[in-house]
Amino acid sequence: MKEAIIFINHVYLVLSSNSFEAIKDNAFLNSQFANVEHKNLASNNDLKWEGLYIRGENTYIELFYPQGEAQFSKKGNSGIGLGTDKVGDINLVYVNLKNTAANISKNKFTRTVEGKEQVWFTYVTQKDSFIAPYLSLWLMEYEPSYCGSKDITRKTYNKPYYEPSKLFKNISGLTIAIEVGSQENFINLLNNSGYVCSQISEAHYKCQAHDFTIEIIPQTPTQKGIQKIDLALNTSVKPQSHKLGDAILTLEGSSGTWKFY
Repeated sequence: MKEAIIFINHVYLVLSSNSFEAIKDNAFLNSQFANVEHKNLASNNDLKWEGLYIRGENTYIELFYPQGEAQFSKKGNSGIGLGTDKVGDINLVYVNLKNTAANISKNKFTRTVEGKEQVWFTYVTQKDSFIAPYLSLWLMEYEPSYCGSKDITRKTYNKPYYEPSKLFKNISGLTIAIEVGSQENFINLLNNSGYVCSQISEAHYKCQAHDFTIEIIPQTPTQKGIQKIDLALNTSVKPQSHKLGDAILTLEGSSGTWKFY
């Protein structure tokens, strides 16, 4: 069977209200680092949320504070959206995961645009998408009608928002703290989504695909979900560090890390 090619699309994190406000109002982030959008959005099932959207060329970062219900309700919740760049590949993903994992489903996600509800993307999840407490994983494919053409690539989707003159280019990796009992299932989903996973030590793994690396470490009382985002930059910079509430953004050369506490 033909295999779909699956990339990192975006990630989200629920921060403290203090960190959210610090990032929203930070002059460096807005003027030099990236296009930072502050949005209030709504989707199907009466889900509404307020967030910050930090755009790269192919990938982006969503930041929230505790609000509403479900995934945005608790500080420390986080999620990873993997996606396809070709129409129809999501169906191949769905069939493959149905054959290799339990409780796989496929659905449409809509959002309200100018007062009208539109299908935004098709997504594949396991159960309610939470693979482990605090962590969500899903696979997605943008809807051609929403994009206005069959070009549904991440690059085309992000193009109106991405500013190549600023520093942030893409997410290049993640470090994720997962409870040990949930690691095997998470790794199985990645293995069957085109990733190659290897064990580094007990409860410590690395999964790689398309120059993107997910490092998995054990969950602790103070480490849950996404702990660190690795960044690729558009230009080389001198070593620098920016404290943003409870988060620290460190940049050096053509890469950086964003750590969350």
